Amino acid sequence: MRRFRLGRMGTPLKAGMSPFLLEVWLESHLDLIAFAVIAGGLLLRLAAATGSYLNPDEAINWLFVNQPSLGAVLSQEGLKLNPAPPFFYILLYLWQLIGSSDFLLRLPAVLAGTAALWFAYKWLGIAYNPTTGLIGVILMTFAPEVIQLSAEVRYYATVYFLTFAALYFLERALQENGANRDIPALRGVPNRLSMMVAFSALIFLAIYTDYQTIWFAIAVGIYTLIRMIRHRPGGAVTGVWIAGQATSAVLCASLYVTHISKLRGTVIEQEAREGWLRASYFHPGQDNPLLFVFDRTASVFQYFASSRIAGAIALLAFLAGLAVLLFQGLPGQAGKPRRRPLGMRLILPFVVIVIAALLRLSPFGGTRHSSYLLPFALGGVSFFLAWLTRRKLWPVLLGAIILMPLWRLTTHPNPTWYIEPKNQRRELMTAATRYVKELVPPGGLVVCDIQTEVLLRRYLSEGYRIARTNVWSYTAQDFGDNFLYLTEANGCRQGDSVCVVSAGWGENLARRLVHDYGQRLTRLREFGDNIAVFIVPVGSEILSDSLACHVAQAQHKLDSLSAHIRPLPGTSIHTVLWPSRYLVPGSRFLVPGTKNQELRTIPYSDVYRVCQQRPELFGSYLPAVALWIFGTHEFHPEFMAYMNDGESYVAGDYQFTLLGADPDTMVAAYEIRTRQASATGTASERQ
Repeated sequence: MRRFRLGRMGTPLKAGMSPFLLEVWLESHLDLIAFAVIAGGLLLRLAAATGSYLNPDEAINWLFVNQPSLGAVLSQEGLKLNPAPPFFYILLYLWQLIGSSDFLLRLPAVLAGTAALWFAYKWLGIAYNPTTGLIGVILMTFAPEVIQLSAEVRYYATVYFLTFAALYFLERALQENGANRDIPALRGVPNRLSMMVAFSALIFLAIYTDYQTIWFAIAVGIYTLIRMIRHRPGGAVTGVWIAGQATSAVLCASLYVTHISKLRGTVIEQEAREGWLRASYFHPGQDNPLLFVFDRTASVFQYFASSRIAGAIALLAFLAGLAVLLFQGLPGQAGKPRRRPLGMRLILPFVVIVIAALLRLSPFGGTRHSSYLLPFALGGVSFFLAWLTRRKLWPVLLGAIILMPLWRLTTHPNPTWYIEPKNQRRELMTAATRYVKELVPPGGLVVCDIQTEVLLRRYLSEGYRIARTNVWSYTAQDFGDNFLYLTEANGCRQGDSVCVVSAGWGENLARRLVHDYGQRLTRLREFGDNIAVFIVPVGSEILSDSLACHVAQAQHKLDSLSAHIRPLPGTSIHTVLWPSRYLVPGSRFLVPGTKNQELRTIPYSDVYRVCQQRPELFGSYLPAVALWIFGTHEFHPEFMAYMNDGESYVAGDYQFTLLGADPDTMVAAYEIRTRQASATGTASERQ
């Protein structure tokens, strides 16, 4: 009986039989269907990028490029300490010259993320089969985390685009023969050669965008070497590939010398290893290697699926797809199945990153830092689902219509790094900054944490003093300590009203203070669930229990020490300088051994306020007895901060003499005199 083939899939049909018209139509219009899916993905990404204020990480990236020149962008210290290469920031700087609205800043990510969908579809289609390509593009189009990262001012959408495009051109280079006809500039150049050039360039840019793609490049390089040994694509193609690999190796070496090595041992690396990425780092002696690998691998799939259940199903589908490829393979030439290289393509990236993680060279887990693993996780899952449906398109589309909305409704993004769209509306940030301007006069002080600071620098107009400690996000437990530090450092007086702003990810600071600690916050207003503005009077009881105990203990020790210290012989003390936070208004302290037993005590903040305008007036307070708290948070000029060493010293025109310290090394007392007065006093003593 005569047979012929219809449709894109090559479905065999008997002459005279009625074909399955729907399947044939779908096969012949597969690119159109994929294009419709991608168009829907573009709309989802545009919607996610519209109408919301930047999250803290996005605001940091904007601050990096908000510089007068590209040279200033690349030379700033903050970027040198940022654990990412500069390519994304170069692109973002050039783009923001067009416009710097929130939507415009996000538009490159939207475009890159959408282009990545097309390359994912094309790569999976030629690497496995067209049904796998369609399933892959559907899953990637609707994956919540992929949508989110494709609508933010970050480089992960660029990583998606570069990695999927690199894999597509690599597969073209390894499969195709013949010469270019469609591109005039490349007419006559072998397809394989031009495709390999494109692949090498994309790998280069991927490494220059995200250091984590180094592991992607290593895994793909090993896979390519295996394919080349088996199929020998030709000397020119091999030469281009070797040149590309050598160039990437040189790039990695130069980046290590100029940037990566300088990140070793920094605060940001320590915070990543022991803080927010701790679970993704292997800790010898604490983590079981096998359990670590299994748990972190599962977390990667849970992250991409935004659900523990869906992630577990995806991991099982990936393993099943890997098993099918290894033991059954795909149809090849002369009826011989292609197995090992295709299976190795999926598993090699995971093997490489597992080795790197166990050697503590890289994090590995369910975070955005594993974005380079998406092509391989997606490939395994999509291939298995295509195999399960016998590569039929109609069950794929029917399942997508039913399951994709359900998947979107049942996902649970990580609340630590997620702000619900209703709480990230642009008008909430506008209203919050307007309220800050009502509370704080121009030039006034605003206290916040790091993530709030970057948002205020984006949305609050200049002319305000923004003060924060080196803490990413305050909690109700540590807020009191940080508030004390900042008000002391900025010379605030007892009873001063200070505006506090809390915004960004994590817990609502104001609600925690009110509900968990029973604090009454003055003029509190909340703008959604993630922004709060309120007033805290300096000296109020918004302190942690441990800090309150510390304050009481320090006050007691200061009082005790001031009653026992004796100035140097022949000294006529003018004033007593006292830590601002611990001075009771109107207090007068006795200093034994002085002619004026009862002296007016002045807080450091008053002295600094005067001396900032006229530094020479500092001498008018001398000779003075200065009470000191070791490790004080209060702002001090450098020449006075040396008192923290607990030793006598000379600084500039002043002599600091240690008079005494308590046994617990908590407080100390110094006598401060001008060096001229010290010399005169010494001569008098000799006489």
